[in-house]
Amino acid sequence: MKKTVLAFSRITPAMAERLQQDFNVIVPNPKLGDISAQFNEALPEAHGLIGAGRKLGRAQLEGAGKLEVVSSVSVGYDNYDVDYFNERGIALTNTPDVLTESTADLGFSLIMGCARRTAELDAWTKAGHWQATVAPSHFGSDVHGKTLGIVGLGNIGAAIARRGHFGFNMSILYAGNSRKTALEQELGAQFRSLDQLLAESDFVCLVVPLSDATRKLIGARELKLMKPSAFLINIARGPVVDEA
Repeated sequence: MKKTVLAFSRITPAMAERLQQDFNVIVPNPKLGDISAQFNEALPEAHGLIGAGRKLGRAQLEGAGKLEVVSSVSVGYDNYDVDYFNERGIALTNTPDVLTESTADLGFSLIMGCARRTAELDAWTKAGHWQATVAPSHFGSDVHGKTLGIVGLGNIGAAIARRGHFGFNMSILYAGNSRKTALEQELGAQFRSLDQLLAESDFVCLVVPLSDATRKLIGARELKLMKPSAFLINIARGPVVDEA
């Protein structure tokens, strides 16, 4: 008898078709009513869950007596109560590295957009403010030759660093839990404490997972350490920055 896999977010038809070769697959359908209600109704018979973007822990899974594995279609796993999963013996999988280059592209586009004020000046122009030229007050900042500080030089952080180093002749600084000697040799990257990196960088890019150690990693004290002209780009989880 086939085991049952329940999707807790939208999955592609190709993914559903592949799963159906080996499992009974349940995908909640918004046309049939409330998706959460459909999920909760099917949960007691589910041996596996697949999806992304839903918090899953004790409160959500107490009724899932048959559950063996949760497959997260994402890199981060902060939505899941890992301690509870271990307590229950539920396996948790994720999909590391599948979006490394795409996320690095996005991260570097944010660096470029901030420096050249792309979105701001696009809105300004569309609002009818453009005349014959722009004043110096509308000028952006150069990216090439500047110092890029990366907090969290993992796969994505390294991919962003390569774009900066090879594409824009940027100096690379990084902060993290360990030295990356291979990347230091490849990119000329230099290790710094977080405070040193903030003080020296023209662009600070946050690429850390969300954990107790990184929650509110950047707050008022850290922002005051940065150059007045520097930019902070957060492509990590939102709570890494204390916006209060």
